[in-house]
Amino acid sequence: NYQMGEVLVEALRGVSFSLLVRSSESFFHFLHDALPKLHLLGALAAHVDHFIVNGPPESFARAWLERAGVPLEKVIWASPLSHFACEQLLFTGDLCHHQQPTPWNLRALRSTLKVETPSIPGRRMLWISRKSAYARQIAWEESITQLLPQIEVVDLGRLSPAEQIGLCADAAMLIGPHGAGFSNIAFCAPGTLQVELFPARSID
Repeated sequence: NYQMGEVLVEALRGVSFSLLVRSSESFFHFLHDALPKLHLLGALAAHVDHFIVNGPPESFARAWLERAGVPLEKVIWASPLSHFACEQLLFTGDLCHHQQPTPWNLRALRSTLKVETPSIPGRRMLWISRKSAYARQIAWEESITQLLPQIEVVDLGRLSPAEQIGLCADAAMLIGPHGAGFSNIAFCAPGTLQVELFPARSID
């Protein structure tokens, strides 16, 4: 590490690969913008010395990187003020535009995470709860879910990647307030229904 004026620069020797994306503190952007980059990296991953990832180290990203086969000891966690001087840097442009994953994005994500797409929807009706989220909790969530006993209430943020993938693969319908949990529709079978609730005065 060395100082450049008032900026501390971390020198990274060898080959570094950037998984940095804008807004990657959001689960959606990490899942659909960052992880598919590993699919493009392919066999070159064996030659990478550092994977640069938006931090913090205790974020949800750890479990998904591990699922994707990224050695955690090679991960460099970047803060908004991080500066790196890389001996060799591999990076890509944006892979997901306007928050609209393409069929390629979905194939790349599933391949990276070694997920098989189920051929038909399952039987479970899942309510994607935001109880543990910092915003957009629904005050009447318990009232409505108690009226619909056939619906399972799940907090995906508290589950492992394998548990999240398995639940969605077995789902017939996902219901709940707009939020990152619906990113997991990528692991559902074609034809799975999605009912996403928005406030009357919603923003894009």
